[in-house]
Order: sequence, then C-alpha cells, then structure tokens
Amino acid sequence: MVLPRLLGSKYFQVRLPDGIVFVDANGEAGLFRLCTFNSDCSPKAVPDHPKLGIVGTVQLGPPDYEPAKNFSVSWTSGSTGDVFISGHCFSAFSNSERPVLTIGAPGLGDVTLKDAYGYRLTAVWLEPESNMRHTGSTMRISESEFSKSRDCNDAARRAWPNIGGFSWKR
Repeated sequence: MVLPRLLGSKYFQVRLPDGIVFVDANGEAGLFRLCTFNSDCSPKAVPDHPKLGIVGTVQLGPPDYEPAKNFSVSWTSGSTGDVFISGHCFSAFSNSERPVLTIGAPGLGDVTLKDAYGYRLTAVWLEPESNMRHTGSTMRISESEFSKSRDCNDAARRAWPNIGGFSWKR
C-alpha cells in the first residue's frame, strides 16, 4: 500500500467484524476481503452487540465420512453460551465479546472456531488415522435459518444447502 500512496492514490482499510473493506480517499468502497474462521485477516473489531450462532455436523474423515458419535462442543477461552447436540448435529450460540468454540472427540484432537460473528452453517471433519481435523466448509446463514436449525430437526437439516460436498451427511 506504500507505492500507491507515493503515486497519489490513497486507500484505507476499514476493518469490519467479518472482513476488510478498502475505501478510497473519497469514501468510496472498493474491494471487500472476507475473513473466515482461522484466516490470516482475523477480525479484531467487535460488533456493538456480538453474536455467534453456529449449526452443523461432525463427521469422521475418509474413506466413509461416518457421522461422529462421541464428540463434544464447548465454548472456551472465557467465552460462554448455549450448546445443543443431537446425533452428529450440533448448534451453539454465544453473545460473548470474543467467542471461541471448540469441537473435539476423544483421541482425535479438536477444531477451534474463532474470530467470527453472525450465523454460520458448518461441516466439521475429524480424521482418526492422521489426527487431522478441519472445518470441511462454512457458510453464512441468516438468523432465521439458524433459529429454524438450532434444534437439529430433520426438516431444517434437509433444507440446508450442500456445503460439505458429496460426503456430507446432514
């Protein structure tokens, strides 16, 4: 960003809770860079009324992507909130200032979701043999979609978009 300033162009970064907007000197918004879970541009700006609602599933990895049976979901690092688990589906909601959600299974380690606000649908995969774990996919959903899905009912799960690919078990 130094070279454009030397040439007379002035752009500024405005950090939002879930991304960065590049704004010119006239206040015109340009490029928007979305920050996702665990990304390099983890947002530092906390919304006035922080909320994080996550609903999704936990599965084991390849080759069969079996639904996880013995996993835990908890708010960590001083954050608090509600958690609900039904089968391999879970939902979690927090209005902590810096929410951190940890999902894990005995002997498989854990996945930590942090630096995000709003409502998300996610697929978490734990791979027992390689001890690898990751969010298979995450997407933003509306507050009403989260409210419909937070009890992991079958009708709401069938209506979820396919975020986990061919192997995702809703």
